[in-house]
Amino acid sequence: MLASFDTEGEQMLIRAVATSVERQGTGLGATGLGMMLAVLRETKIEYDMDCGVWARIHRENVPSQRLFRRAGFECLGSVESGELEHWVRPA
Repeated sequence: MLASFDTEGEQMLIRAVATSVERQGTGLGATGLGMMLAVLRETKIEYDMDCGVWARIHRENVPSQRLFRRAGFECLGSVESGELEHWVRPA
């Protein structure tokens, strides 16, 4: 799992959440995403950031969409290429 934020504190981006095929559906992704969101929440507090958390999810990746929706993210629509969608969890 990989997350980052820009140096000006305007956005946080979850870059990757991945599990092996054998572990999909076991809750490992949800646990990892929850841990990542906790770290990002603490980072926002420490650096006094007021921003949401973003992710880009392939439009056909239904399991990831379900995972992020359950974590409070909303789909805002497609990125220019049309294959990826912007998802945000408001501040």
